[in-house]
Amino acid sequence: MVDNERLYKLYEAMMKVEFITTKEIKELGFTQHDIAKLVEDGTLIRVQRGFYNFGNVDSLFMYAVIL
Repeated sequence: MVDNERLYKLYEAMMKVEFITTKEIKELGFTQHDIAKLVEDGTLIRVQRGFYNFGNVDSLFMYAVIL
């Protein structure tokens, strides 16, 4: 399960770059299963293999506001 603290870290990291890599997401504590769930939920969009971008910005922004 993806917790709010990790989602906030993802939000902060993605605010600094155009794309984020699988490696960078995993360094934030996410598993491959977590990443797949975020893509399924629309929070992340897989741009190409190993590269992700914001999907549903509102959902990520929500986590930034909560924390």
